Amino acid sequence: MGTPWLRTRLSVHNFITGAAYGAWIPILSKYVEGLGFSPLEITLTCACGTAAFVLSTMVAGPVADRWIATEKLIGLINLGAAGAFAWASTLTSFATLAPVLLLAATFFVPTFPLQNALAFRHLPDPARQFPPIRAAQTVGWIAAGVVLTLWLRGPGEGRLGHSLLLTALLNVVNGLFAFTLPSSPPARPVQGRGAPAARALALFREPSFAVFGAALFIFMIFANFFYPYAALYLPSIGFQPADVPFLLTFCQVAEIFMLFLLPWAYARLGPKGTMLTGIGLWALRYLLFALALPWPVVLLALGLHGPGFAFSRIAATIYADRVAPADARASVQSLLSLIIDGVGGLLGAVVAGLALGRFAGNWALLWGIPTAGGLAAFALLAAGFRAQRSPVENFSPNLSAPTVLREAEE
Repeated sequence: MGTPWLRTRLSVHNFITGAAYGAWIPILSKYVEGLGFSPLEITLTCACGTAAFVLSTMVAGPVADRWIATEKLIGLINLGAAGAFAWASTLTSFATLAPVLLLAATFFVPTFPLQNALAFRHLPDPARQFPPIRAAQTVGWIAAGVVLTLWLRGPGEGRLGHSLLLTALLNVVNGLFAFTLPSSPPARPVQGRGAPAARALALFREPSFAVFGAALFIFMIFANFFYPYAALYLPSIGFQPADVPFLLTFCQVAEIFMLFLLPWAYARLGPKGTMLTGIGLWALRYLLFALALPWPVVLLALGLHGPGFAFSRIAATIYADRVAPADARASVQSLLSLIIDGVGGLLGAVVAGLALGRFAGNWALLWGIPTAGGLAAFALLAAGFRAQRSPVENFSPNLSAPTVLREAEE
């Protein structure tokens, strides 16, 4: 089957995945506030998505690598998520809604690393072909927001719980569509090299890969300052609250553009240069926020979300697949998602919450924290990371360190 048709199917799958995520995450805090949840209950409920990365991603990857074809696993977990989201839409108390929402997210979030692993497995040139496919996920996020907004301003006015029903419907569609994706049965395990999860963990015994993971972990901790506080910051410097959702779409539009630019940057800068550019621009964005410069500069800072995210997080996904053993690719993607999106995201939410409690209203100091964190991640990656071209194939998780037979990037 030709690559263009393959890329079309992968793009459609990413689009639906992005739409399913964008249909409930942005509106969840407002929805549960309307149900009468306390601030703590709102915070805990909104943390369900991040907690789910910790709970499920490192289970799904090894399952796909060892027992179930990846496309079938994606289909099954999306159908399970659909049932749980539909159930959640009928619940109104914290004691019932939060656990069911956590269950729904636990089914759903492994879709992200699994679909990445599936795409990398079948694309002839992932570094060039994957970023535009990933851009479809961002387009899906935006499309879900537009559809939901139009619905809530029309026939569904005031019914924010319909966002969970829309998510359930999209998960049904995505689950069924996943069964049409290219067949991706588990790779034949190499005798004596251990389970896929152990092989993924053993990658971190290679010092450069450990630095790579640590830098991205630090980056994600401080990346979490933007998402909860941008909507508070923009009105404080003169923007109208009603304009904030539109202004924040600059981030997604810039992300789409930069995802199409990522193959060019990756080919010329290499993995290290690309990720350093992304992390550096992310830190620059926070610095511009901290300086409280005129509104055109603030809009420029919002646009820096695009290269900051694409050149760091998505470039890291591409690099991790490049060095992953062939029979543990889903496990490596899942482990990366667990560390960065799961543990890093949860710790970031805690740090951001503590910072807001300490520096509420003092935006210069508040934004100074992620600026410093971004610079720390940049310095760590610059000093200790050396990119590699080929997979780490010749090692056993029982060895004290991987036997690395790879050629270093220039």
